[in-house]
Amino acid sequence: MPDLDHLSMNAVSKDDHSNILRLHGLPSGVKPEHISKFFHGLSPSLIFVLPSLPSVIKDWDAKQDFDTNNGMAVKRHSSDFRVFVKFQSAPVANAAMERMGEPMGFDKDSNVCSKSEITGAAIALSSVPKHVANFLQKHMAIHARKG
Repeated sequence: MPDLDHLSMNAVSKDDHSNILRLHGLPSGVKPEHISKFFHGLSPSLIFVLPSLPSVIKDWDAKQDFDTNNGMAVKRHSSDFRVFVKFQSAPVANAAMERMGEPMGFDKDSNVCSKSEITGAAIALSSVPKHVANFLQKHMAIHARKG
């Protein structure tokens, strides 16, 4: 699982948590359906991606580590693949934070891991402060639409 200890966003007070979470260490090949399934019961209202900036942003991006399951590394997106999930409210987003460290599933045919019995990899989540969430939604988000 990616290391989030150095992130300044972890120091955000509970009162400043928004209804948006950042996902870190997503397995390669993850689709919006996998993210929705991961948060089943919490009804994410929007999944969005920031435009790619191919460099690490200090205090924003997780330190990438390979997650090993039974000695096999799971292929992951790099830390500059910035995915966010919006929930109905900050309390729902806080409830979603409880899923940090749980495995997110991926398709067996996605070639993420050579061992077929491994069907998921632990991901990390971080809260997004309200002022950052507002900025992201107004100026940075790219909304994915089918079609």
